[in-house]
This record gives sequence, structure tokens and C-alpha cells, in this order.
Amino acid sequence: MAPAPHAGKPAQAAGIRLLPLFLRNFVRNRETGLVLVAIVIGLLSGVLVATISGLSQVSHALLFDIPFDAHLSATGVISWQRTLLIPMLGGLVLALIGLYFARRVKGQQLADAIEANALYGGRVSFRGSLLISVQTLLSNGFGGSVGLEAGYTQICAMFGSHIGQRLAARRNDMRLLVACGAAGAISAAFSAPLAGAFYAFEVVLGAYTSAALVPVTASAVTAWLVARQLTHQSFLMVPGFPSPVSVEMIGQTVLIGVICAFVSILVMLAVAFSERCFQRIAVFKGFMRPILGGLLLGGLALLTPTVLGAGHGAMQILLVSNPTWLLLTTTIVFKILASAISLGSGFRGGLFFASLLLGALIGNSTASC
Repeated sequence: MAPAPHAGKPAQAAGIRLLPLFLRNFVRNRETGLVLVAIVIGLLSGVLVATISGLSQVSHALLFDIPFDAHLSATGVISWQRTLLIPMLGGLVLALIGLYFARRVKGQQLADAIEANALYGGRVSFRGSLLISVQTLLSNGFGGSVGLEAGYTQICAMFGSHIGQRLAARRNDMRLLVACGAAGAISAAFSAPLAGAFYAFEVVLGAYTSAALVPVTASAVTAWLVARQLTHQSFLMVPGFPSPVSVEMIGQTVLIGVICAFVSILVMLAVAFSERCFQRIAVFKGFMRPILGGLLLGGLALLTPTVLGAGHGAMQILLVSNPTWLLLTTTIVFKILASAISLGSGFRGGLFFASLLLGALIGNSTASC
């Protein structure tokens, strides 16, 4: 009978080559070692986010024939042929990738950072994460109304998990390193270290602990600094003076929060309804779903290009151009439809930035009333 593994010793994953013993012991026995590993994960996260963001920008420029420094959703000079056909081509590419990898990834653990920490002790599939990140990049690059944050978080959390496996880290340390990768991804993507840290605590770890505070914060800040140096992120600055706080302003803020809550529920219901509708399309075993989704998305883009991509450019233009209440409302409706169609038909991506865009437009429309 084979001896049972020691309770304090994590099982080594097949195919994982461990790092030197002195390094594993240093990370296991010293909090400083864990913080240093978190900083390395943050550095990798910043580089990965900058690289994927740059590739998306290049894809938009080449496919839609726009300047390299322009945002897709803020460009009104795209030909109608590209507007209609490029999303369809993206759906075809995603369908072919899904068909090719359907059997090769069958049975593999394709969990995101949240599911990996909750069910698998922080173990994230390397190949599966690369596939998801590539699909997310292609979805956004071909104009899908999705954000890149899902790909950012997936690949950064995967590297955190992979480093933890090579260090033969304990289960709790593995979960912490995955959270560090997720924190670095969100921090670098939105230039918001606090948001990245809170995302890791609230969503990935599900708890606030003093032991996780320094590693998660270190990863988030490192990723932010690296991405800022590589991408030269700019912030939207609206000229003006802040208004004094009043009872009316507080009431208006509460009203905006309530409206945003209901809209967020509507978005989730719309995505679920879209998925059910596209699931009924069984032609060629669902091969036509993303192609049809791309066609519908291109049709919406002919009405307004703000539905293409994540929406960074659309937010900047709509917040500084003093748009009418009707324009803001129609943009909100079209963006919800475009995101639901994209995700429901098989495009991969996140709703994080789309939610930020919708919230900003709701606040702007409320103020303009």
C-alpha cells in the first residue's frame, strides 16, 4: 500500500517542474518571500495587460482601417462594409476555433479565478486560460461589444496559479497568488490599484484578511506602475468646478444608484435571454451562432459605432460633448443589446467596462434632465 501524502504537503501537479528547494522554503517560511512573489506576479500582470491592450489596438486599426491611436467606438469614419462584415468575420474565426478545440479541451479544468479559488484550491489550467485569453482578444479585436478585462484576469490569474504550483505552495497560498494575479489585472487595466485590490478581496478571495493585505496590495500597485509606464494611460479631465454638496445632490446620487442597480439586473437578464435564444440555433452544431451574432452586431454598429469594442472612446466623447437626453438613452439601449448579443452568440469577454460606460451615461442623462 502506498503511503498517504503528508497533510501539510501539497500534491505536485503532473508536468509541473518545481523551483529550487531553497526558494520554495523561503516563500513558504517567510512572509517577505510571499510578498516578493506577489510583486513578480504584479510585474507580469502589468506587462500582459499592456501587451494584450496593444494587440487589440493594432487589430482595430488594421481591420477597421482607423488610426492606431484612435478608439474604435469613437470613430465615425469606418466604411459600412467593414462595419458590417468585420464582426461577422470575427464570429467565423471564433466558430472555427471553438470547433477545432472542442475535443482538445474537453474535460479540462476551464475555470476562471473565482471558480478556481472556490473549487480547485487555486489551480488554473494553463492551456485553457491561454485559449480563453486568445478568444477574448479576438472577440474584442473584431469589434465585439465586450471588454478585455476577462482575458486580462484569466491569464494573470493563471500565471499566479502556475507560479504557486512551481513553488509547491500551500492551498491558502495558492489561492492568494491567484488573487494577486486578478488584482494586478484589474489594477493595470483600469489604472486603479484600489479597485484591483478590492476585486481580489471581495470577488476572488471572498474575505478580507490581514495576511493577504500586503501581497494583494503589492501586486496591484506593481501592475499599475508597470502598465502606466508601458501604455502611457491618459485620464478624462472635464473642465469646471465642483459643486457644493447639498441635499438635492445627495438625493440625485441615490437616485442614480438605484437606476444603475436596476439597469445592471436588466443587463444580466438580457445576456441570459440572448444565450437561451442562440442556444436554439442548432445548425451545424451551433457553428452559425457567433456568425449570426456578428451580423446582428454589425447591423447595430451601422446605427451607431459606439456599440463596437469595449466603449472607451464612446465614454470620452459622450461625457465631454454635452449630448442630448435622447442620444444618451438610445446609446444605453443599443449598448445593452450589443453586449447581450455578443456574449450570447459566443463572443468572449467581460462586461466590466460596459457596465462603467452604462453607469456614466445614466449619470449624465440624469444630470441633463
